[in-house]
Amino acid sequence: MASEEVALIPPLLLKPILGGVSSEEFEDICCIALRLLGFKVEHLGYKRKYEDVWDLEIKGMMKPIIIDVKNSESYSLTANERRKLKDYADKKYKEENKPSDMILIALGFNSTCIDNLRELKRELDGTGMAWFYAVKYCDIISLLPKKAKGKIHDPLENIKECSVI
Repeated sequence: MASEEVALIPPLLLKPILGGVSSEEFEDICCIALRLLGFKVEHLGYKRKYEDVWDLEIKGMMKPIIIDVKNSESYSLTANERRKLKDYADKKYKEENKPSDMILIALGFNSTCIDNLRELKRELDGTGMAWFYAVKYCDIISLLPKKAKGKIHDPLENIKECSVI
């Protein structure tokens, strides 16, 4: 990213890339970044004592959009996490009676994890319960300068295009 683009990103949003943020702080920062992209975001994670199992939800869209955030530079999908993500999709599908977009945001992904994420995507997409995307945090914030310059008109589509799977 060019320095003039970095200048358009609030310094707080660069903090996770530099390291040293808690999971709760990362959740807050992801929420801010998504709001700056124009989304109405609701905190459902630690701020509501995990009443819902996912961290954030984007409201006011044509379909539900649920977001789970991972404060890890090399996130690796465990069997337990895989089950949780499938449960999230199932729960939201039963609540809304329509498929949701499910976005996993992490600082980075372990290279061996990508195949597992692709397999999970095939499963979720195949059931019709959810459309699954895995996105690096730095790709989310790289959209902010484009949004500020008026070059982004559908930020959700841009986020989906950033998916590593």
